[in-house]
Amino acid sequence: MGKLGGWVEIFKAGKHTDSLGRTREFSVADLDRMVGSYQPETHEAPVVIGHPKDNAPAWAWVDSL
Repeated sequence: MGKLGGWVEIFKAGKHTDSLGRTREFSVADLDRMVGSYQPETHEAPVVIGHPKDNAPAWAWVDSL
């Protein structure tokens, strides 16, 4: 599978509601911490469309943030 060129927005600061209906506010500082702690060698995040059940199918894998 080829690499996607450039940046792709996957999440942004603001209010988000999870699949269980819980709403949470994420700040830019929260996102900076997420980016800084991402370790694909421990768990490479899947790229999915719309959070299907069990996050499948994975269309790609995130190797860096």
